[in-house]
Amino acid sequence: MHLLGQLLQGKDWPQAWSSLQPALLQETGRGVADWQHGIRNWQSALAFIVASHHKLPGPLTGYSAPDGSRHVPPALDMPKQEKPELDAATLKQLAAAMARLAAATPTLAEPELYWRGLTLLARAALILADHSVSAIDYQKQHGATGKPPYANTKSTPAGARRLDQPLNWHLQHVAQRAADYAWRMHQPSWPGLSPESAQRILAPADTPAFAWQDQAVRAISTYRQQSQTPLLVLNVAGTGSGKTRANAKMACALRDEPRFVIALNLRTLTLQTGEALRTGFGIGADELATVIGDQLLARLAQRDSPTAFDLDDEDPVDVDTVGADFDAPAWTAILTHGKPRTRRLLAAPILVSTVDFIIHAGNPGQQARHVQALLRLQDSDLVLDELDSYDPPALIAVLRVVQMAALLGRNVICASATLAEPVASAVQQAFAHGLAMRAALHGEVMAGQALLINDRIAPQWLDLTPDFNAGYREYLEGLLAALPRQPIRLACLAPVPARDAGLMGAQRPIMQAIVQAVSQLHAAHAWPVPAAQKSLTFGLVRIANVVQAIEVARVLADALPHAQIACYHANDFMMQRYLKEQRLDYLLTRKGRGEQANAHTANDPLIRQALAASSSSSVPFIVVATPVEEVGRDHDFDWAVIEPSSVHSIVQTVGRVNRHRQTPVSAPNVALLQRNFRWARGLDLYENGMHGVFCLPGLEPASPRQQRQPGHTLFYSDTDLQQLLGDDAWLSRFGNLDARLRFDPGTPMAADEDRLMQQALATPLAILLGQSAGMWMSEAWYRRYALRERDVQDAWHAEKHAGEWRFICCRTLPGRAGTQCLPREVRSEGGGRRANAWLSWSLDELAAQCEMHEVDLERGLSVMLRNTAQSNVSVGDTVTARPEQEVWRDASFGFYLKQVER
Repeated sequence: MHLLGQLLQGKDWPQAWSSLQPALLQETGRGVADWQHGIRNWQSALAFIVASHHKLPGPLTGYSAPDGSRHVPPALDMPKQEKPELDAATLKQLAAAMARLAAATPTLAEPELYWRGLTLLARAALILADHSVSAIDYQKQHGATGKPPYANTKSTPAGARRLDQPLNWHLQHVAQRAADYAWRMHQPSWPGLSPESAQRILAPADTPAFAWQDQAVRAISTYRQQSQTPLLVLNVAGTGSGKTRANAKMACALRDEPRFVIALNLRTLTLQTGEALRTGFGIGADELATVIGDQLLARLAQRDSPTAFDLDDEDPVDVDTVGADFDAPAWTAILTHGKPRTRRLLAAPILVSTVDFIIHAGNPGQQARHVQALLRLQDSDLVLDELDSYDPPALIAVLRVVQMAALLGRNVICASATLAEPVASAVQQAFAHGLAMRAALHGEVMAGQALLINDRIAPQWLDLTPDFNAGYREYLEGLLAALPRQPIRLACLAPVPARDAGLMGAQRPIMQAIVQAVSQLHAAHAWPVPAAQKSLTFGLVRIANVVQAIEVARVLADALPHAQIACYHANDFMMQRYLKEQRLDYLLTRKGRGEQANAHTANDPLIRQALAASSSSSVPFIVVATPVEEVGRDHDFDWAVIEPSSVHSIVQTVGRVNRHRQTPVSAPNVALLQRNFRWARGLDLYENGMHGVFCLPGLEPASPRQQRQPGHTLFYSDTDLQQLLGDDAWLSRFGNLDARLRFDPGTPMAADEDRLMQQALATPLAILLGQSAGMWMSEAWYRRYALRERDVQDAWHAEKHAGEWRFICCRTLPGRAGTQCLPREVRSEGGGRRANAWLSWSLDELAAQCEMHEVDLERGLSVMLRNTAQSNVSVGDTVTARPEQEVWRDASFGFYLKQVER
């Protein structure tokens, strides 16, 4: 770093080396160049590219411009060394390159836009070049060791390290390849969808309900005839209106040879979306790839979709990859040779993936992963589903990808039925800034536009200017006026009159409210099964977290012995969760009208068996679920009881009620709990440290650092949903529970969420947009605003030992000590499986299912749980002590963690 800085200042090699002193090296922030004000010239750009191509500069926490803390140790013991000799040709090449850069630098009105964009792209080429050249074994290739100094080492057969590539040779070859990659990375070289496939996707809708999709396609086609400027599309169509199909259609209308990535927030949705594209449009394995994060799900998906693969392992032997390989350009061999999965990742015309893959395109600190994701994004449009399902730090990570997509000249489609103004504004600002960097690089004026679409009113165009917010607000007002008044989802408030006050289980007032609401909703919406001479309903109880969900499932199972109770959350055996999702997907797909929508359910053998075994004439089938149900699951319940976390979560959960059938109702089919469990436990009280109530999930802070006070900006204006929804007026105002609840400015809770989101995004958005100098260049920026919290997890699995089942915990040890797998105790509560537990299988039954599906037992009977050891947890810059916890398991409803009581 320091040597390069000296050379950039005009010193020759001997002068630069003689200045190499510890005191100078330890000077933070100025070891190579002054980055306090970002990158504003070719010297600081070159210095940053070279200095950061292995890792970004520090600091690791806080808000700060980059410094030298990650590259220079605080106590530097540097022995006196002889000056190494660089080849004269290398020094001459460097001098000539710097002279060309100085001469070619244009006069720039906004140098930060130009140099930041150029730096991000050039740095990726250097990382790839360094990776490919460093992989060469110099000794094997040349039969000699070469002259010092050396650039790197290689492993010997004995496991030791030996010096390998001479520095002169390494620098020259990396420079040549970097220049070549910088050109090739931005030339179209990947296959697009065939014209036949694109035509199938673009075929007009066959039902009037989907005609809005064709309107959107026509609007985009007209735009493309007039402009090639990248386009931002905001799809705010309602839940259940066919957004997935619409997004695919629009992506095909945006370019002649469509290539796009559909990035989703939940792993299970990738299979669901990939299957929808495969069956709905006839897209084959040669054009569609689905990335998921687990080999078990990949294995189970093979029966239906031979394009699914697991990103964690390049070629696991238990995953079939027949019929879904792709050719890759020869220059990508360092990434793709012998790696069919990576070829799919980069080359498939349509890639359906969790956002965890493409997120690295916006995180240059991820090095190789960054380059891989950038290569995909470089020639693919981007579709982001349920954009507002991310909390603010994760949303910033996603916005970095939006910014990068615009810089690369790609179109971006964002979809959500509840895309509120603060999120829409942040998206357009990120996209506009990326577009501004692209315009600066190309020396052009690019007038960006956003297309707003939904299933109720005509598409509308907005310029990406400061007036965007006002235009978007006006658009939402038009949407609100057009939403139907036909009551298909009616809500009532379920009173929660008091806190727990030491009461336990079914005696808690909030539990009594849930039981009463469940009973009333079932009675109001039970539908007959004539062949069984009984009636049933499918109901959803949405609970914010796993521990409370399991407790609610227990209470309902005891209070309603005639009911069938299932619990759906992430802390479950992989095989059990898969079986649950398969069963729910089948039963809760209820497309059609009247008896037709329920015919497959009424005739289902297992449902008929449960009805016959019940002594009751009416049986509720109840799914108690965490937020895994509320985003993306294409399920149609008869009714729902909802614990509130946010307006967004309410609207998303409500979208799972009467989703397919759209049958008018005259009695409420949604009950909203007046208060949530965090309030019931008293977590908003001063003596308990002032935690938030609407958090985990939600926008309020979970940390007790902030106190709840009247008008405190970090909290909602109340904890009472009746007050947050505007007393009783909201029911008469809406009539039908839908996106109006989120978009109506007269809803206090929606106004609170807008305020909280704006506050949470203000500082990081300023950094993203370059308004805070060079903070975007430091590692702290990417760690503070990451997609996922860095939460250590343990891998548990069940195995039979001496005829009895036991649990093995595999825990990653500190440093590089590897992984330790030991038997550990899992405490049980509630005895064995309950008689009315639904979608629950014993360990023996799950083992049999693993054998039937040809899934390894250790994988099928595995579950990932948060590390239970006492630790310090970092959230942004806040470090919170987490107490030791124990793993518990309810045989009917799954795993959960409880704090150890001393």
